[in-house]
Amino acid sequence: MKKFIAALLLASIFVMSLQFVQTSDADEGVYITIDDINYLIYDGTATVTGVEDLPSGNVVVPETIEYDGKTVDVCKIDSGAFIMPGIVSVTLPSTITEISDFAFRSSTLERIEVDSDNAEYCSDDGVLYDHEMTMVIKYPPEKTDEIYAAPATLVNIGSECFEGNAYLTEVWLPDSLKAIDYRAFASCISLSKMNHDGENNNLPKGTLVVNSGAFAYCENLTNLSFNESLMVIGPSTFMCAGLEQVYIPYSVSTIGESAFYSCPIKTIESDNIAYVVIDNVLYESRNNSKSLVTYPAGSEREYFEIPKGVSYIYSNAFSGCLHLKTIKLNEDLNVVTSWAFYECTSLETVKIPDSVIILEALSFYGCVNLKNIEFGNKVSILGAYCFSGTGIEEMYIPESVTSIGTGAFASCKKLKSLEIPDIVVVVDQYILYECYAMEQITMWGPNAVMDEHTLDIGTFDKTVTVSLTVHKDLEIPNHVNNEFTILNISIIGDRPYPYENLIGAAVCIAILVGIILVVREV
Repeated sequence: MKKFIAALLLASIFVMSLQFVQTSDADEGVYITIDDINYLIYDGTATVTGVEDLPSGNVVVPETIEYDGKTVDVCKIDSGAFIMPGIVSVTLPSTITEISDFAFRSSTLERIEVDSDNAEYCSDDGVLYDHEMTMVIKYPPEKTDEIYAAPATLVNIGSECFEGNAYLTEVWLPDSLKAIDYRAFASCISLSKMNHDGENNNLPKGTLVVNSGAFAYCENLTNLSFNESLMVIGPSTFMCAGLEQVYIPYSVSTIGESAFYSCPIKTIESDNIAYVVIDNVLYESRNNSKSLVTYPAGSEREYFEIPKGVSYIYSNAFSGCLHLKTIKLNEDLNVVTSWAFYECTSLETVKIPDSVIILEALSFYGCVNLKNIEFGNKVSILGAYCFSGTGIEEMYIPESVTSIGTGAFASCKKLKSLEIPDIVVVVDQYILYECYAMEQITMWGPNAVMDEHTLDIGTFDKTVTVSLTVHKDLEIPNHVNNEFTILNISIIGDRPYPYENLIGAAVCIAILVGIILVVREV
């Protein structure tokens, strides 16, 4: 579940990449299939767009194909062309002049071969390079070698190049390397050494950019020394990697959001003007503003107060902290960013100041022991899944709230009651989904706007029965609950409540006493 949710930090990039599967000129071209290979014929050339069932698992792309009585050169490989599981090897002809990003995504691929007469690309030991071997394009995920030594000419490692290879344990890269692209080594779960000097792992001296997700899920990569030339550490670069120490050199100008998300970091050091370390916490300080970049998830500290002057918290800044029990936010914050405290499993108490207006999506998701939430008086938006999977047992929505996002309290297994005061508030779908302990929901006012499925609580394997008390003028939409959620609805005002009975009884007694006094006087 953790890896699945974390991967959402890269979902937008992944979706964009899939868009390349549909060639932009498809409306004018013609799709055909020959010998289980799919092509797009356009402008006198053929592009490989995919493959059909291949019993052998071996794809041999021809130099030419016959179409409409003409011989057509096969010149391009489209994005996603070799994504089908079961592909073992791909052989490319001399005519290929262009290979799109993300062309080789098959998880079973073992080898890529290129005709020696190809002027744009080449292969070496089953690995795909550009012709000059300045860029390694694809290292097959099922290539079983444990050590990879790059050619001395290498300048760039392509997107998803080594992704998913579980065999590599050691990599040697030359100092000529300038960039490591998107998810280049992602999910290389056995990788533990990179330019290892006997004690530490090292980025090549010439590397300038390490892009988004480059070392995500490299769980055995416990250390990596950054060189003094490194300028950019992209978003989610070391997401869920095994880093325990981080040093930021003076050369770094950019660190992306979630760069060190859920790394078990114990110590952080910096020699950088913009990225400074205070009390073992990494901050960005520019133009008289300060942001909290990364809190060391491996720290054993139990209490932390965000210092004054910090006006922004990076996404996933605290994610995966195992020991932090109490967090106090400062009065300079207006927003608690998405994923900020994701899966801080020991977190019990959060103090939210009056300055905070928005809790973004998933801000406290998965904080299973979080029970005490002290809201300020200005919080307006509770984002989607912001408290999902927490340990809260009862929830009174603050009167300042105007929006409760999808799944805001979903999967809170101990949550028994939810109370919404007489406020104007939009309540989205599935806010209590899988809250199996839920017993009572009270909505005091007529101005809460619910959606279909707002009160879907039960699931196909567990039906939930809940008492729902609502204002007599509150509009309850059709299908507000699913078939696994039974609502016993009580309408406020339908019958006298206890205090009303007491008042009525007092009036009756007063009248009776008056009658008795009148009779006595007569």
